[in-house]
Amino acid sequence: MIWDSQEDRYKLIFNIVPNPAVLLDLDNNIEAINDSCLEYFQNQVPREIIYGDRVPVSRLFPWLEQALTALASGNSRELTFEQAVDCYRGRTIFQVRLKKILDPFDIHRSTLVLMNDITSIVEAEEKVKRVR
Repeated sequence: MIWDSQEDRYKLIFNIVPNPAVLLDLDNNIEAINDSCLEYFQNQVPREIIYGDRVPVSRLFPWLEQALTALASGNSRELTFEQAVDCYRGRTIFQVRLKKILDPFDIHRSTLVLMNDITSIVEAEEKVKRVR
């Protein structure tokens, strides 16, 4: 078998997602980041994260704090917004999706942060607006 456990399978899937992804615990500490996230934020990722230590998400992504507070305090299971961020590739616009990871009893156990790079889409929309 390729995977020794179901957890290994999930880790592999998490790492091959082509968009930056972050898994947070309930205290908003980073449990894991995927390879794409390391690529986008390679000069900003604290060494502790690479070695598997948990650090507060505010240390790497301070702009997430307000949205995470809104998600935690509401009844919604997810929240989506756009955010411009400086990263290794330069100024990048992400569509950010925060999703509560629930257990079988619908209890919030962790949070998944997915970032979709929409920079080229936003730039194209702005060019169309200027032409009009």
